[in-house]
Amino acid sequence: MINDSMVREAVMKILKPNPKLADFIKVECSRGSWKGIITRLWPNTKYIDEIVTGTMSQYIPTVDCYSSGLPLVCTMYASSECYFGVNLSHLCQPSEVSYTLIPTMAYLGFLPVNWKDGGTDSHSEPRPEDPKSAPQIRGTHRFFEDCCLTMEESLNSVYRQGRVSDKSIGPLEIKMVESEASITSTRHHDA
Repeated sequence: MINDSMVREAVMKILKPNPKLADFIKVECSRGSWKGIITRLWPNTKYIDEIVTGTMSQYIPTVDCYSSGLPLVCTMYASSECYFGVNLSHLCQPSEVSYTLIPTMAYLGFLPVNWKDGGTDSHSEPRPEDPKSAPQIRGTHRFFEDCCLTMEESLNSVYRQGRVSDKSIGPLEIKMVESEASITSTRHHDA
């Protein structure tokens, strides 16, 4: 219910009362089960566009229940800052989603990271270095290993549990596409 009179007036210029539709929605939402509620309220729905990877994967069974099993389409790989890539196989199963990263969609800057004690974990102290000697400029394998490790350590507990405990998530892999279309790749392996 809209209580703000200005908002209510603005909305009423666009929407008109529809008692028949209101009664229909009330009946559908009052049923004992909400199974299939999406297709009951919107019978022409063809698919659900949602994030199905990472921590959002836990909601797949709920959305399947509410949507009567409509296809779940995950079109893009994104963060709150930008898009990174696209899913070229929109109708694949959520467990099979993979993304084609588009390097021009986002810019990620990595500062050089070296450690005073030679370590690579979060318990070591970083040693500042000249940005011109950043590992991404030199293109070393060590940079990719450090980057994968840093990114994996920054992900939440659901990711780490899937990665380490139940092995439902594979190793993080970063590929750098160079101007000559050759690919440099590294994969973070468990110790």
